[in-house]
Amino acid sequence: QFYLARAYAEDGQYLLAGNEFTRFIEFYRSDARLQQAAYERILAYAALSPDHELDQTDTERAIDYIRLYLSQYPESDNADAARALLDELREKLALKRYDNGRLYERRELFEAAMVYYESVLQEYPTSEWADDALIGSLRAQIAFARASVRDRQTERYAEALAKYDRFITLFPNSPHVREAEGLYEQAFQAHRSLTAAASASAE
Repeated sequence: QFYLARAYAEDGQYLLAGNEFTRFIEFYRSDARLQQAAYERILAYAALSPDHELDQTDTERAIDYIRLYLSQYPESDNADAARALLDELREKLALKRYDNGRLYERRELFEAAMVYYESVLQEYPTSEWADDALIGSLRAQIAFARASVRDRQTERYAEALAKYDRFITLFPNSPHVREAEGLYEQAFQAHRSLTAAASASAE
């Protein structure tokens, strides 16, 4: 069973390899090669992980198996390699989320864009795409405020100002700082104008 799984992997038939490694792990729990089979199962599913534009089911499955492996064998010889692979696969998922945000932003579906951008920050806060996602969320928030009915614009520009503060706090050395400052100025001026108009109307 173990060598059948390896043969499939060496032949590039990674799905079959992954399935056979899983069977080995389930059927031969006392075998000395169990840990190695668990690691090679990870490699099989990682090999199935496609470009970030495509469905990431196999990427997510590989990540699940890595986490299981690290919980079971945290001090194994392959633990560091597994952790590095985990980081690589998570970056791919972060990039997919970010690209989804960009797609919705280009389609001027700003609320949906913000959902995807914010999901990068929530689920992959240490990703290299985190600052790109937050500047995207800020940009989409301002566009969303601008396109809103007037009664909702003030609060939505205020949300944009809060996102700027968050950006500067989290990423003070980001290459997007200048863009963030320009967006802040847009939001600040619009918010101030709306607030002044509301005050004048109230008087």
